[in-house]
Amino acid sequence: MLRVLMHLGRDPLFDRAQSDIVYSIREMSSSRAGFVVPDRCETWIDLHLPPAQNPVVVQEAIRRIAAGAELAIPGLDLDVTFDFASAGYALDMNSHLAKTLENIYPELGLKLRLDAFRSHSDGNLFFAAGAKPLILGPGALETAHTSDEQVIFDEVAAAARIYAALCIGAG
Repeated sequence: MLRVLMHLGRDPLFDRAQSDIVYSIREMSSSRAGFVVPDRCETWIDLHLPPAQNPVVVQEAIRRIAAGAELAIPGLDLDVTFDFASAGYALDMNSHLAKTLENIYPELGLKLRLDAFRSHSDGNLFFAAGAKPLILGPGALETAHTSDEQVIFDEVAAAARIYAALCIGAG
């Protein structure tokens, strides 16, 4: 499996310096029999695509790259499946909400950084239904939903000030 992952990693699709795809190896498991060569190995990879990339096109590219691994690794029996795929979305940076945020942050002494949310949320489902979801909150994505999850109280207080200002500014 490590050879397969290295093969995938050499492809420009996964070049962190050139590609907009964010990925992480979420889980890897194989035989628990101890000091033996395992008869199987399974790896789950989370992929987060920019809004303009079609998940189906990326899946086909990954299948093509993986087929190349089968040629390079004798005896490889590789099955590539995708359990979940969903398109991303982008909000209009010239919208009323974006302009409101541009005004609120300096008033609160905060620096505004509009960026893509490089993880999973239900935002894409709301967007597909016609809403304009904004993901805005305290904490660090790297530790979210982990045993080390923590949020600095000052970040919670700043988020509360932002939410209040949005309610007042949106009214």
